Amino acid sequence: MEPQAAFLNDLIALVNQFELFSPVCIGQLPTTPGISVEINSGHISDLYYDRSAIHELPLLWLCKHPDQLTAYNTLLTTGNRLSSLPSYPDGEAYRWLGLEVTNEAEFVTKQEDGQYIYSMIAVAKIYF
Repeated sequence: MEPQAAFLNDLIALVNQFELFSPVCIGQLPTTPGISVEINSGHISDLYYDRSAIHELPLLWLCKHPDQLTAYNTLLTTGNRLSSLPSYPDGEAYRWLGLEVTNEAEFVTKQEDGQYIYSMIAVAKIYF
């Protein structure tokens, strides 16, 4: 598995330890209330002579729930906990350098079935 994919897998395992109302899935939101994350277009911020690099990975988080405050608070909790970790766990193929919430939780839409959708963007930095 490539380091970026391994990171995403490890990140989801970590966030699922936060005991949110639903486990996190990769990609699109489920049709039922839920939480999803996907890596958007990342880039290399620093490239070294040995070809190792720091990669910045924008993470789009989405949350859907019939209670608007639950949807909003779920993403706030996720962002606050991830950005305030005292240290970041490394994977087998990467070193996790940090995470910054660049767009805090914001309202996206209310669906016809009454569920609210909120989004948040965070940027993770990994080295490999």
